[in-house]
Amino acid sequence: MLRPLFAAFLALSVPVDAQTGVSFPGPGFPMSIGTNLQGLLIFCSTDFAGSSWVGYLTPNGNLVDTAPATATQGLVNGVATDGGTAVFVVDSPISGGGNGEVDVYDLAGNHLQSFPVPTPNPTGIAYNFATGTIFVTDVDTVYEFEFLDGPIGSPLGSVVLQGTAGITGITWDVVHDTYWVHDEATDELRTYDAAFQPLMTTSFAWPAGDTHGLAFLEGKQSVYMVEPFTAQELVVIGVASSVSFGAGCGAQPLTLDVNRPVFGMTMSMVLSSVPSSPIGSAILLGVTVPGLSLDVIGAPGCVLRSGAEIAAVPLQGGASQLDVAIPATSVDLIGIFLFAQGAVVDAVSGLATTNGVRLTVGAI
Repeated sequence: MLRPLFAAFLALSVPVDAQTGVSFPGPGFPMSIGTNLQGLLIFCSTDFAGSSWVGYLTPNGNLVDTAPATATQGLVNGVATDGGTAVFVVDSPISGGGNGEVDVYDLAGNHLQSFPVPTPNPTGIAYNFATGTIFVTDVDTVYEFEFLDGPIGSPLGSVVLQGTAGITGITWDVVHDTYWVHDEATDELRTYDAAFQPLMTTSFAWPAGDTHGLAFLEGKQSVYMVEPFTAQELVVIGVASSVSFGAGCGAQPLTLDVNRPVFGMTMSMVLSSVPSSPIGSAILLGVTVPGLSLDVIGAPGCVLRSGAEIAAVPLQGGASQLDVAIPATSVDLIGIFLFAQGAVVDAVSGLATTNGVRLTVGAI
């Protein structure tokens, strides 16, 4: 009964933007990646002969625009933007001797100023829109600098990220106010809270051997990196998520809990507060959020929060859990939002529904 669920979904031919690997369109060799507020990826690249560039890509890897990074003193190692006025490029001397610096450009590519960073090997850069500050990494440390509310480049402090040994990228998640850090030395993707306290560490066999930079697009629920030397490509990793929204209804409101659907694992969808003797129950799985009030069918306060384009699965024998095996290699699901909701019919209270759950299937 469960095996056809995702086959039915794939048959819908819903457009998918994210892929596992996209050839970098140039110019030069891609050295790092970031995001802006408009849902584009920002990259920096070099030809290793004295020329460097900053440009924008769509999430598909299509080139939008480029401009020379004229102030680069050596090797570009990271790029970020405040989304509206400035682009930040962190670089380090190729020949050694001296520390790196952050070059600040306007959106037209004009160099505004530079400031030093206290490490000869900066490896990544991120901008926090909430604090108005810039974060620069080396192999195991994050340094914070002023941008919005004080002299640009004024140091604000640093923190050593215990357990890291080869950070090659950092990005700020604007939705959850968390940081993602890519540690190439340990093949791990780490998340930290706003104070850089660790939240989650995920080991992963990266599809490219020498990945740099880090970007996270909430709208695509994907992590992006670049591989500069061998494949010269944009690497896209789907991030599994499970987010509850809305409320259940009924005399004793129902709830639906779903774990993150990771490739090759089981997604468990669990109903709670189910009446002791329900007439019937089901879980809906779809790609839309109808948002329809069910008052007209005698279910006051209940809202339809998931379509049933994939399936409406009845739960047999009073069961309150549905387990779905996630295919191990379904990259076509990366970047697609799925929605789920439970419903129960009881002889006394009638129809009741659960909260909705927004899901994305991913590799991590």
